[in-house]
Amino acid sequence: MKKTLALILALAMSLSLAACGGKNTASADTNSGDSSSTADDGVKTITIGVASDLQSFDPANNDSAASECILHNIFSHLYTQTADGETIPDLAESYEILDNTTWQFKLKEGVTFSNGDKLTAEDVKFSLERPATDTGLRENQYFNVIAGVDVVDDTTLNIRTNDSYPALMSLVSKAGSEILPKSYVESCGGMDEFQKAPIGSGPYKFVSWSKDDSVVLEKNETYFDDANVRRDFDQIIYKVIPEESTRVSELLTGGIDIAENVSPNEWDRINGNDGTSVVFGDSTRDFMILCNTQSDSPISNVKVRQALEYAIDKQLICDTILSGSGHPTRTRCPAGVFGYDESLDNVQNYDPEKAKELLTEAGYPDGVTIKMTGITGRYVCDSDIEQAIVSMAAQVGINIDLELLEFSTWSEILSSNSWTDMAFVCYGVGFMDGAYPMNLYTEAADSGMNWNNPEYEALFAAAKTNMDLDSREQQFKECQQLVAEELPSIQLIQPSIALGVSDKVSYTPGVISAYYCDWLVDNTK
Repeated sequence: MKKTLALILALAMSLSLAACGGKNTASADTNSGDSSSTADDGVKTITIGVASDLQSFDPANNDSAASECILHNIFSHLYTQTADGETIPDLAESYEILDNTTWQFKLKEGVTFSNGDKLTAEDVKFSLERPATDTGLRENQYFNVIAGVDVVDDTTLNIRTNDSYPALMSLVSKAGSEILPKSYVESCGGMDEFQKAPIGSGPYKFVSWSKDDSVVLEKNETYFDDANVRRDFDQIIYKVIPEESTRVSELLTGGIDIAENVSPNEWDRINGNDGTSVVFGDSTRDFMILCNTQSDSPISNVKVRQALEYAIDKQLICDTILSGSGHPTRTRCPAGVFGYDESLDNVQNYDPEKAKELLTEAGYPDGVTIKMTGITGRYVCDSDIEQAIVSMAAQVGINIDLELLEFSTWSEILSSNSWTDMAFVCYGVGFMDGAYPMNLYTEAADSGMNWNNPEYEALFAAAKTNMDLDSREQQFKECQQLVAEELPSIQLIQPSIALGVSDKVSYTPGVISAYYCDWLVDNTK
């Protein structure tokens, strides 16, 4: 069977013009030149080739890492995260837990927004209460644990939570907790107008956004923490290049300095070029299939979901399509995240005969047909992995009707839960606590899986508020075991991060997908 599947994979990859790459639809020299060199006006620029565009400039209404990597450089948080996920001070200089539901934060003195306005506790209150209270915002599912923010004085504030919430430090450092200028937003007439000229207190400030083309940032000369945050570049350009082979060609010809999401078939081309190399990093992302457990489709039957997992040889996909740069997983909560269940990682349930037995038990001895909404061009080898899954599933009688979509369309469908039977996704972890990844399976998350499991809801609620770390960790593990048994989502693979990087730049990928300015080093100095 493994030989058969290997042949299927080989055939699927040979039918592509380039495995994990696709067809190069743009000229290799569309932006040739030395992108990281100092221009005639003395401006030092770094250009990053990204696969997808910014979602919006409203931090509380984003669920995209493509947005986070830009917004983090424009806005500040109370606390922030290092490349390895450690939480460190940003706007706040200290905090104190007053009781189980009240945390007091002291802000640094003299912080201003890039337009010169003073940043105070009122701005923090405004910024955190928005996602905490507005159920229409994408980040509400995480911030609704906040009951309110009380201003003590200009530099002191208390965050009150609805119940005990031990992960608050992680929450105020994640995407969605960016601090906005309250008066400026109000003077603009609201967030829609604010987004046309966003203002923050981060190390860089907004210059321009050409939708589906580029976002340009420049140094914020009034940045409060210049002594501690590295800013080697005067300007950062995020160049939207959806086609991977075009991103790589731009890197090789000097049009960009970093190319994200480079797949194995491009590694030799990058490493063999004088002046570029492939850089690897750990990831908290995992490829997974969301399943609508309340649909009219056979996927609503748990035995069909189990059959699909048994049909997929995750290790073979890692070995062939990803060239060994990822590993199989059965958990949404990866290593390094509090609550991680080691027994569900680096393992797979691959058994085609068992898959056929489960289909028969489910009442489908002649097989089933299931629709899957998929994506192409956003994540490394995404469409190749999806096509391999289609081939593997067909071997046991599961016929997957796959619809491949570009990122913007796919993102809209995911956000509106307008997919039908299954959706192929690659989700990351916003902060290093089980409260983030395992929230996906709660009824409040409205993820489209429609699982609504009372036992899970009770376990997750208990873990989210438990101040005893040992029992809290066990509760998160039990949450993962329930998901692995009932499979509202089928976890597949945790990929490594692979980027093409110019030798003129040093960049170490962090476990949280972002291009924070202090991770970007100019090697030409």
